Amino acid sequence: MKNASALMIMLSCTVALFANDLITEELEGNVESVEAKSFELVTAQSRTEPGVMLGGETKRFDADGNIVELILYADDGVVRGRLVETYDGEGKLVELAQYTTPRYSLSRDELSDDGLARRTAYEYDARGSVAAETWYSGTGNRSGQTLYAYEYDVAGNWIRCTCHQLETIGGSTREQSSMLTIRTISYYPAQQ
Repeated sequence: MKNASALMIMLSCTVALFANDLITEELEGNVESVEAKSFELVTAQSRTEPGVMLGGETKRFDADGNIVELILYADDGVVRGRLVETYDGEGKLVELAQYTTPRYSLSRDELSDDGLARRTAYEYDARGSVAAETWYSGTGNRSGQTLYAYEYDVAGNWIRCTCHQLETIGGSTREQSSMLTIRTISYYPAQQ
């Protein structure tokens, strides 16, 4: 579990490398949604065709190119989960809600009546970097938080990110892990 936590922290320290999700999805134009389905490949009479569906997803984008909803489908086409992202007026992610169905929920999930399994709220520092991520169960109980502190170089890019992951169990909070990410950034010489 610590490796998964470290990965989540490292990914959080690298938030906002791209202008929007359309760039990371390698999409161009005014895209509203994309549906993708994965199939087992079947070769028949020298042709490769889709066979049994393995799963799929639908992504919806806002006008700024941010993913606002991701729907995940099981191999039988039934919705197994949904992510809903909420952005502020500056295009910063402020909340991520994860929904699931009882069939696909983990036994430790506290689901709300509408299937909400987890909600993550984001806070930003004055420079626009993620300062805190706070997690809540589907029923609204706080389950943890990651706090971030940054050091910046003269160009304004962070070069050190210290992350402290806190876990809340039964109303008691304790530090679960800490991590330091150091970035070395090289710049082209200034042109005269």
